[in-house]
Amino acid sequence: MKARRKIIISNSFLEGYARAISVIADNKYPNLDDDRYKDYQALRGDWAIVGKTIQKETRAYATAK
Repeated sequence: MKARRKIIISNSFLEGYARAISVIADNKYPNLDDDRYKDYQALRGDWAIVGKTIQKETRAYATAK
């Protein structure tokens, strides 16, 4: 008599597989243009903060002399 192997499949695999073969998938794809704009806004905001900090510290240095 042959010994049977028990196959263990994770829940994550099953959920991903079910999503991949789902007939009723919602087919929502990310809007890359919107994501690029959000990245642009975030980077612009970050650099604005850096610029304000440099301006503030330059003024503080000038008044400290």
